[in-house]
Amino acid sequence: MGMPSKPNVKIDELYWEDVVGDANVQELAVSRDLFEMCTLTIITQEEFAANEALLRAVAKSIPETGFADVEWHNTGWTEKHLVTNCGFLRTDDSTILAVADGMGRFAIKYVYVTMDTESEPMRELSTYVFDDHGYIRDAVNPEGGLCGQSLVVRRGNKAMNHGSVMMMYGSWDCWDWPGATAKNVTQPRIYNPTGQLDKTLNSLVATHADHLTQYERQMIPSYAAHRDRIAALADPHRVHRISEHTTAFSVSLTSSYAIAPHNDSGMACETIGFINRSGAMPDGHEWLFAIGGHVHALPNQVGKSVILFIKGQGVYHGTLPTSSTEPTALHGNHGSALVTKKRIVDGLMRQAERGETTCFELTAANVTRLPASSSPCMRC
Repeated sequence: MGMPSKPNVKIDELYWEDVVGDANVQELAVSRDLFEMCTLTIITQEEFAANEALLRAVAKSIPETGFADVEWHNTGWTEKHLVTNCGFLRTDDSTILAVADGMGRFAIKYVYVTMDTESEPMRELSTYVFDDHGYIRDAVNPEGGLCGQSLVVRRGNKAMNHGSVMMMYGSWDCWDWPGATAKNVTQPRIYNPTGQLDKTLNSLVATHADHLTQYERQMIPSYAAHRDRIAALADPHRVHRISEHTTAFSVSLTSSYAIAPHNDSGMACETIGFINRSGAMPDGHEWLFAIGGHVHALPNQVGKSVILFIKGQGVYHGTLPTSSTEPTALHGNHGSALVTKKRIVDGLMRQAERGETTCFELTAANVTRLPASSSPCMRC
């Protein structure tokens, strides 16, 4: 599949499609160091479309939604099916996948980077939120929940494995999204605004988000700058961002996560970090990620990590179950993604058009940047 390590592709011929149209783009799509360390795989538009069609078909074949005991090994969402029947390539080399656009340039769909070090801020956050088995600690899941944190119980129509955990932090959609009960009012909001405040947690979330942002700015500078420009336009007062140094509006944190292939609706890069907290998998099991005609390994040892940079929308992807023949293992390892969701960007733009503002108590700035004595507003 495709043509790996194409020697006559120059670094400035690579681009992210979302960045096209940004005024005076000066940054490279990927850093020179990343370009040199990765296998560059170029595929045609037809090959990319065929891979996406395969994963769409797999997603439609898995009827469960939310968290359920999916018999993954009886579905097409396994390494064996993707490699044997769909022609996916199993590779654990750091990879840039790009599509030839027919005009002498190459549109990056994702970048997969293996690292022999791990993100200390991500480990500190994961250790605070999850116990040694990857389950939520009681202290961060009290009755009523924590302000700015949400335990996800359903994610659209995507099937997720029972026993997996997904937490969300930061800001999300608006009251006036299509189908909402509130009309003619645009109110962006943080997750669980009336929950208890946990300043330690919020500090760890902000530090971790800053670290993922640093990876972005070092490795995929033009896409990182694109996220910054979106935030500058939609959030000029800098109150809806995860932290003072991060322009993403939300971040996820998962444990033992397995999810059907899905296509996101991000306005900027989905930057995902993975760390191994539990060591080697049981015999016959492996932690894997599928995207763009490839199956990639996630870190198999404590102290190693993986970073994925994925185009914000238009690329099916997901964390595979750990086996092609047995129920997926609850391994307690963690993933986390920076997200700029289309819903909140659209909502912030509608809010600005109406001349409205968000009550400060319902902003990320209130959750992450005020003294510990502060408490969330109960009237908003």
